[in-house]
Amino acid sequence: MIDAAPPGGTVNVAPGIYHEQLVINKALTLTGPDPSMGEAIVDAAGAAAAPTLLITSSQVTVKLLTLQEGPGRGIQIGTTGFFNLEDIVIERCTIREHDLSGIINVTSSAMEVVGCIIENNGKIPSFERAGILLRPHGVTTITANNIYQNNGDGIYAEGSNSGLLIENNTIEDELASGITLAWDEQNVTIKNNSIRNCGLDGDELKGGIVIIQSLAEIITGNTIEDCRERGIVWVWVPSAGPEPAEILITNNRISGSSHDAIYLFSQGPGSFIPPDPYALKPLITGNLLKENSGAGVFVANAFLGNPTGTANPHLEDNSIEGNGWGVYNETATTVDAVNNWWGESSGPFHPLLNPDGTGNPVSDRVDFIPWKEQPPLPPFAETVCIKADKVYWRCKHYSASEEEVDLSGTAQGEIVEIHCAEVSLSRQHPVAVKKIKKTERVRVSFFYRYTLRYLDRSGWKVYVSPPIPYVKNFNGPPLVRDQRIRAAVDIYLDCPECSVSSDHRVTCCISKTIIMQLLSSVTLLVPAYGFCPEPEKCREGSCLPTLYGSKSLK
Repeated sequence: MIDAAPPGGTVNVAPGIYHEQLVINKALTLTGPDPSMGEAIVDAAGAAAAPTLLITSSQVTVKLLTLQEGPGRGIQIGTTGFFNLEDIVIERCTIREHDLSGIINVTSSAMEVVGCIIENNGKIPSFERAGILLRPHGVTTITANNIYQNNGDGIYAEGSNSGLLIENNTIEDELASGITLAWDEQNVTIKNNSIRNCGLDGDELKGGIVIIQSLAEIITGNTIEDCRERGIVWVWVPSAGPEPAEILITNNRISGSSHDAIYLFSQGPGSFIPPDPYALKPLITGNLLKENSGAGVFVANAFLGNPTGTANPHLEDNSIEGNGWGVYNETATTVDAVNNWWGESSGPFHPLLNPDGTGNPVSDRVDFIPWKEQPPLPPFAETVCIKADKVYWRCKHYSASEEEVDLSGTAQGEIVEIHCAEVSLSRQHPVAVKKIKKTERVRVSFFYRYTLRYLDRSGWKVYVSPPIPYVKNFNGPPLVRDQRIRAAVDIYLDCPECSVSSDHRVTCCISKTIIMQLLSSVTLLVPAYGFCPEPEKCREGSCLPTLYGSKSLK
């Protein structure tokens, strides 16, 4: 099918299992079926040690396919003979159970990876144990993917400054790190990702986000939980290139690290390796660094036998609480850490500068005065536990149908007037919402009735229809597969009009609006600050405008 397609064409793959390995060497869209129709699986088990899918052309889109069980790489972008490819899109695919990396780009090609499930790749020990491996790459966007279970590194990138955006991904249960940047990777934004339980094999260069001789100019909005050894590890800046105007680490939530929330080391002179061309000086602001076993921020003077650290971050407006240390500074310089919350209004503990402080302790050479005497929110009176449903995704579907009924058995003479009184769900048949296994589809089924009032020569009469079935499959996002997420619907029925099509036959238009939702039950601990004030008394005779235009109440 691929060989026969014209350049720029589309190959539609029917549901089924295809035991083969693929090569796309022309501009092409390769797409699996709509999830409501089934799943197209490319299974390379037992094949030669080659990629399950090799792309050697620009302008290639691959979507809605499952690629699995290959003895080599899952998807390879380019070769030494085909490089600098452009417009490569991998969308809503599942890439799993490969011996090497799930997706690899080693030819400076530009690509997007969007909405994919990437799990349990890198099954054999190698330097390619990664869900997504970029070495090197062109402009690359990695967004809204679920990267799970033992890929090695969830995302690994090195040696490029073309531009890399890593946003809105969920990365969990990785042996190495959630995200690793290495060896002169630059021009990177890491934004709004959820990274949990990474660094499972545990060593100095493992954790949530690991940066080795590289540069992420913006790290913001990420949640990093329960990683070993650290939430963010940053050692050495790139070996070449100008110093950035600003390095921003902001609005991240880092908790449960087996060591430090943030670990920083910048190489100074006097070691057997050259010093960094500039010192690592990030602005760390607006972060919550909580309940990490080591320090909230650890500024190291030595790393892997290389002494004379020169990292010098600026910390402000952070919440640093429940850690072994608030800030620990091993370097000879002083860390600016004023205006932070340290867990207690008395400030951080320091045996000389603040012996009465009961907040997280700080080491010498940390300037922490003044500190915030209140947390970002004022102390609350109590914590209220609220159970609620969190909506992760929703969509709306509208349809209409004509229902015809013969009233000759009850009507006397001509029907001269007809009204639809109501449309309602049948109580005898509950609404059923079911996720279809191994797909991204949800089946919705229910029964409804409609009630008519009609006038004939004997007067007004009422007709109630028997239950009418409705069944439809809806396509959803990859989140449908998550067992923690359930599907639900809100159903709105209406009967806009009815008409008499003959003496005793009536046709009614029945509209159905279905709002599909993916949600999960959550328990919220909500801080309560006291009772709401009593409302003021209503004043008689006054007109209060409503939300509905010029009408008013008296």
